[in-house]
Amino acid sequence: MLTIYATECIILNSGIMERGIEMFCSRCGRELRDGEVCSCTETSGNNNASSSPLPDSKAIIEGAKHAAEALRNDPMVSEVIDTIKGVTVSPVQQVSENAYRTDILWLILTVLESAMVSFGITAMLRRGSYALVTLFGIKADYSEYAKELNDLGLSPLKIFGAEFLCALVSFIASMLIISAMMTISKRRTGFFAAANMTVTAFLPSSMLIAAAGVLSFVHIVPGLAAVFAAVVSAILLGFVGMQSLGRFESPPFRRYILYMLLFCTVNILAEIIFLGPLIGGSMS
Repeated sequence: MLTIYATECIILNSGIMERGIEMFCSRCGRELRDGEVCSCTETSGNNNASSSPLPDSKAIIEGAKHAAEALRNDPMVSEVIDTIKGVTVSPVQQVSENAYRTDILWLILTVLESAMVSFGITAMLRRGSYALVTLFGIKADYSEYAKELNDLGLSPLKIFGAEFLCALVSFIASMLIISAMMTISKRRTGFFAAANMTVTAFLPSSMLIAAAGVLSFVHIVPGLAAVFAAVVSAILLGFVGMQSLGRFESPPFRRYILYMLLFCTVNILAEIIFLGPLIGGSMS
């Protein structure tokens, strides 16, 4: 910036004020030698930087607590937490109660359970295949084996993505099948009620499959036991849910067997469509 004061013939150029042969800093007034640049600007900048307040850890913790409390007080989040607690304490009662819900709880639980199932299956596939390799006497370190799987295109992220899509398709197909069966049986339940019942009935099995993924890192046998328990839970609670949803006078064994056949068919097709290309590509 160039400023000329005609009255005093003072030239201010780049923060330097010149009076005759003497030079002074235009900010602090300090006398300067010829060609010297005053350091008061740098000092001021450093002082401002050093005096800037650091983030208060207590304030951050308090903010996180308030955010968590606000999230907990959200009605839908509270419903999700209560449902998880319910299926843990009394799964039959919770499934029966959610068969009468007509809100969008099913949408949140579908995404949550798909993530649980995808994690569990991803871990089980990788650890399970490694267990088979070691079972047949092929000794290999797991880190090396995992690297080989990654090189073949079977990375955890790719398997998780494929299984997540497969789980989404399977859950939604299950809801549609049950809703259609209720309509054919002249039970006016609605899609949302069928969807809420379905995801609630599958919630314990989804949690067990996620636990199986964690247990597989310890040993494959506990993981397989958790998967077996997940299958049994899904079958039993699904039957209870259909009974509660349709308010059938007698147990709907035939309808439920038909539903299970259709659901298993859709699930197998989804695995072939989404996971098949990954496995096929690794073998080529």
